[in-house]
Amino acid sequence: MSEVQTQLQVPVLVWIDDNNEYNQYEIQHADSIGIQVIELNSTAEAKAWVQANLEFIRENDQPSRLRFISDNVRRETNERVGDYLNVDAGQSILRFLREQSINAPVLIYTSASIDSTRYVESFGAAGSTTSAEVCLRYIENLSARKNNDVGWQEFYAW
Repeated sequence: MSEVQTQLQVPVLVWIDDNNEYNQYEIQHADSIGIQVIELNSTAEAKAWVQANLEFIRENDQPSRLRFISDNVRRETNERVGDYLNVDAGQSILRFLREQSINAPVLIYTSASIDSTRYVESFGAAGSTTSAEVCLRYIENLSARKNNDVGWQEFYAW
């Protein structure tokens, strides 16, 4: 993440994934329909971004203005253990957001690890999917400034 802060303008989609090259179609689509996409590569980077932008987030904590997408499992680096596979990355960022009293929607967009995303049922405004179609609808509903779309809010939304 750059030290220079980006001027944020709604709608904003915060995308957390260690390998966003797999999501370029969805990210480019979001950008093309007027959504500002913030790409973050790690849980630590995402937490730091949230802390640095907490005032903006609190002012815009509505599904029609701000949403998050995260992968479920992420390669990360920790000073203590070095590089490791964080199998709790999606749950960790979702829990962190809710502990900060951030209620913005969070979609866990994953593939092989979908079976370990049942935790989304324990949080409000959260869901998980492997479906590009579900992900694109989630993005398009942000662009359309919808507050009440719920079709994605479940474990393994299809």
